Amino acid sequence: MPARVTRQSLVGGLPPPAGVTPNFENPHSIAHWNILCQAICMPVITIFVIARIYAKTFLMKSVLAEDYMCLIAWVMSMIYSSLALMLHDSGGGVHQWDVPVEKVIRFAKQAYVAEIFYGPVAFCAKLAILLMFNRIFGAHVKFLWATRVLIAFMILYYIPGGLVKIFICTPIEHFWNPESDGNCLDENTIFLADCIVSIISDFSILVLPLPIIWGLKTNTRRKIGLSITFAAGGLACAASIMRLYGTVTFGDSLDKTYVLIPILLWSIAEVNIGIICGCLPILPILLRTFYCGFKKSLQGSSTPYYKLDRSKLQSWPERKATEESKVRVANKSAGFGESMPMETIQTRNDVEDAETTIWAGDRPGSESSVRRLENSGIVKTVSVDVNQGLATLPEALQRDAGRKL
Repeated sequence: MPARVTRQSLVGGLPPPAGVTPNFENPHSIAHWNILCQAICMPVITIFVIARIYAKTFLMKSVLAEDYMCLIAWVMSMIYSSLALMLHDSGGGVHQWDVPVEKVIRFAKQAYVAEIFYGPVAFCAKLAILLMFNRIFGAHVKFLWATRVLIAFMILYYIPGGLVKIFICTPIEHFWNPESDGNCLDENTIFLADCIVSIISDFSILVLPLPIIWGLKTNTRRKIGLSITFAAGGLACAASIMRLYGTVTFGDSLDKTYVLIPILLWSIAEVNIGIICGCLPILPILLRTFYCGFKKSLQGSSTPYYKLDRSKLQSWPERKATEESKVRVANKSAGFGESMPMETIQTRNDVEDAETTIWAGDRPGSESSVRRLENSGIVKTVSVDVNQGLATLPEALQRDAGRKL
């Protein structure tokens, strides 16, 4: 590591490399990636969280601890992303030798707060997922204990880890003012510990539900769909790996205003993906509700019409004869006899699967089809013809079962 240089001897926040002239007017910057990341992440996770809270509150009417934890994670994520945006005005994304000293001090203060925020927001996002897992797969004792062990592991790391980050320097102001008297713990080592714990927890959340899903008695297509829903957390695991790569590669660099931004963005991506993954299982309920409502609104707004069939344009005697003929044929084929009334038709217990076909008619005046509701003045007219036959058995078994009937 290069020798420390006093800030008073610098124009920028760091001596430039050999042959490089500081550029304060139009420096090279990767700050646009910071702005783009927050512009995508903040509204997207807000939409997912609002959808989840709406579905759990108004559709399912069951707001649980996991939902409150998700809401807390969202609030903290908004603060985390806001801190990242504040770094933009303090030289974040610009080489430190192109950043004035006063901005570097401000950058260090904001980075200090952002580093502290990572642990709580990551813990809340992952805890919301694990609580949901416990509710869904709680009947599996081994799975339940595995999630409890993982929760305990995260508590034992993130609480002490948060305290270490708060008191990383003695005194604390030595973090943003290295020229003052004091000392600090190795910041890069703390970053590495964060990355390793994140990879372990993200990978565990990714694989924990898969054995149960593939053990379900359902078709392969549905198993794949459920696996994709829960395995979306693999993206969070990938973000943790990229964060680890950035920490190992650039962690020892003194160009903090430049190298910390990519590491911070991967951290934000990880926690936001975790929040989104916690909301994904709720979305099908919401989408199904809106689809059904949209479909009903289309049906309700359309003008009713009736398609006339020539077979219906018969005189009443002709239609009566046709319908009675259908009943006689159906009864005869089922072994009930031609004159057996509908009220006495009984289903056979030795036939498991049957299909009933009903023709709705509009026969007026039939005593059996008129039901008057007393004291209401409402008349309901119903006319049906029943054709009972076997539907799901193979043809040979249908014929055999028909003979037995």
